[in-house]
Amino acid sequence: MLGVNLILPYCGKAVHGLLLYNRENTDSYYTVGTDVDMQAYSDRVPFSIVKHIDKVIEKCVDQSLEGSLPNHQDFGLKDGYTELLISKDYEEELSEAVKNIHQTAIEKEEAYEKQ
Repeated sequence: MLGVNLILPYCGKAVHGLLLYNRENTDSYYTVGTDVDMQAYSDRVPFSIVKHIDKVIEKCVDQSLEGSLPNHQDFGLKDGYTELLISKDYEEELSEAVKNIHQTAIEKEEAYEKQ
């Protein structure tokens, strides 16, 4: 079994210490970028989980102006409000795998939200 040392920070701010360590130790673990594209901070970021808050705000403002803002909405993978963004240095290696699992990820996200 192939092992990969990869850390997924739960909190956005926690990632900064991990990325600093990555920059100083170029043979260390990989770190997943959180909330925004973090590939510029370390070459040990193969991908980032990006939240497109700008799109959410735009949609909610538009709905509010139209008088159609619902009490609850989901903003996830299916509609492009959340995205797994592959870093440029890893596109060739990861693009096909991400493409192959994208629909499954959407289905799992929807199933989780229904619980």
